[in-house]
Amino acid sequence: MPEKNASYLNVVYERAELLFEKMEKLMSTFSQWAIVGTLDPESIQLPSLEVWEAFMKEVRVRRKDLEKIHDVHKVECFTINLGVFK
Repeated sequence: MPEKNASYLNVVYERAELLFEKMEKLMSTFSQWAIVGTLDPESIQLPSLEVWEAFMKEVRVRRKDLEKIHDVHKVECFTINLGVFK
């Protein structure tokens, strides 16, 4: 039986590799958002008020960018929920 399906198994593995490449691409696209979520706000020490204001301005800009991201991304047969980033 395995001999009959060997050629089909190669196709399955090739398509699975392509699918996982697409998933890795999506993951790398949103990895910057995941890094921000791991920061401890109390451990951030900014040297001056100007730096703090610039930091907060950047946070507001990033929040607006984050609102533009769709909650769900479809990669072939997988549905990826990105709502946790919001």
